[in-house]
Amino acid sequence: MHYVASDIHGCFDKLMKLLDMLKLKDDDTLFVLGDLTDRGPENVKVITTLAARKNVVALKGNHDYTAALMLQTFGMGERGNGSPLYGKPGAEEVFEAWLADGGDATWKEFEALNLPEKEVVLRYLKSLPLFTELEISGQAYHLSHTVPPRALMLDPKHRAAGDFLFGHPDYDKVYYDDRILVTGHTPTGLIAPAFAGRILRKNNHIAIDCGAVFGNPLGCICLETGEEYYAE
Repeated sequence: MHYVASDIHGCFDKLMKLLDMLKLKDDDTLFVLGDLTDRGPENVKVITTLAARKNVVALKGNHDYTAALMLQTFGMGERGNGSPLYGKPGAEEVFEAWLADGGDATWKEFEALNLPEKEVVLRYLKSLPLFTELEISGQAYHLSHTVPPRALMLDPKHRAAGDFLFGHPDYDKVYYDDRILVTGHTPTGLIAPAFAGRILRKNNHIAIDCGAVFGNPLGCICLETGEEYYAE
C-alpha cells in the first residue's frame, strides 16, 4: 500500500500515533510531503524517526528547505561556510525571520546536538527531493509539498524548484485529466473552512495538510483504497 501524509511540523506524538495506526509492512510506503520541521515541539525526533525507516519517503517542504539553510549557516560554526548565506549581508535578518516563523523550536533542538548528530540531521534535510511521480493500478499521481498555479505547472520550461516549495495551487482548477495531485503546505481549513482538520479532495487534487501543529489531526490517505486516517 502507498500512504501519504504531510506537514508534521515537529508533532512527534501524532506521527507515532499515525505509524501505529498504519502498521506499515515491508512492502508498504509512507510518503511525507514535506514540512517535517518548525513550529512543533520535537522536530529532531521527527527527522531521525523518518530517516531511520526504509519504507518512509519524505519530500522537501519550504520549512525543511529554510531550516537546512539556517542550520547550516548559523549552527555549524566554520563548517557553515558551505552555505550560500554564510557571512553575507542580510543573513542575520533572514535568520531572525525564520526563528519568528517557527524555526526557534528547531534551532533550540539543533543547538543541543553534538556535531555528528547535527551532520545527520542536515544531511537528511538537504537530501529530500522536491516531488515524485507514481502510477498505482493504472492511476498516475504527482506528489509534492505544493505546486504553482496551473499555467506554470503545465509549463515545465519556466517552472523553478521554489514552485514546489512555496507555490500557490489553483484548487478550483483541474490541472490534469489523467493525473491526481497530492499536496500539503496549505491547511485544508484555509482552502475550504468546512474541511478544517480533514483531507480535501476536489478537481483531481488531494490536499492533505490538516493543520496538525495548529491542534488538528495529522491526516493520511491510502492511495489504493482512498481510506483516510487521522492521528489526534
